[in-house]
Amino acid sequence: MSAFEIRDCFYLDGAPFQIISGCIHYFRVPPAYWDDRLKKLKATGCNTVETYIPWNLHEPRRGEFRFDGGLDVGAFLRLAQAIRFETEGRARETVALLDEPGLGREE
Repeated sequence: MSAFEIRDCFYLDGAPFQIISGCIHYFRVPPAYWDDRLKKLKATGCNTVETYIPWNLHEPRRGEFRFDGGLDVGAFLRLAQAIRFETEGRARETVALLDEPGLGREE
């Protein structure tokens, strides 16, 4: 595991590190395209991929959890790390899904 520090700048394993980040919403990209999209992001010079983790999709009903298929955030992060990305996840209660209305939590 890497050591990340903040002093006068960011340090990764003791060396100065500039975060150059891009965002991919894994839940909006079919898993078959994750590798391609991550490699394209890497080709732009990014060293970090960030993603939201939309909890309203992972827990559609209280106590019912989904981490399969396009919601397999673990598989997405492992793939990103295999491509040598640093990763940043942002867990959120909801993420605006303007193209897919009605996917909020059902109580």
